[in-house]
Amino acid sequence: MDDKTKPVFDLTAIPFVEARHYDKRSKPRRDVALIVFHTMETPDDFNRAESSSTRFASLYAPMASYHYAIDADSIVQTVEEDRVAWHAPGVNAISIGIEHAGYARQSVEEWADPFSVAMLDLSARLAAVICARWGIPTTPVDVSGLQVRQRGITTHAAVSAAFKKSKHWDPGPHFDLASYCRAVERYREAIQ
Repeated sequence: MDDKTKPVFDLTAIPFVEARHYDKRSKPRRDVALIVFHTMETPDDFNRAESSSTRFASLYAPMASYHYAIDADSIVQTVEEDRVAWHAPGVNAISIGIEHAGYARQSVEEWADPFSVAMLDLSARLAAVICARWGIPTTPVDVSGLQVRQRGITTHAAVSAAFKKSKHWDPGPHFDLASYCRAVERYREAIQ
């Protein structure tokens, strides 16, 4: 089955585990300009989306949050898309954060292993639906693009470099954002 014949992910089927910390007081936002790609800095294994979401919902949750967590076979939502999660200082108010099992230190080969390939495919399907819903272009946004408020898909590393509000460098130098964005675009075209 090629990418265009695979069904795009049904967001109504995604379990919701509410994060403990996010901006609960603001009004629902009406515009989202970016998707920010993150790595969880955890092993890339099954049930990682579930365990990460449970941790971020707990009494001992870090003072951070994200909208979705993904591993190779599951997605868990933790913050509604129209609410501000605390995942990428500098663009939180205008972005949706997607956390992925794995590490920023992963090599090119590790990003191409069967687990990562399945996870990135699942993520691309989710991102396509998000892009369609919010009118987000499926183009990569680099540091200079972020500084001029370009819309699209970016990484936590680029946000850190653009706004100097964190030192996170995920998903690392070996992650191929352009290839990921092409996969998102293929699924986005299938939605139309």
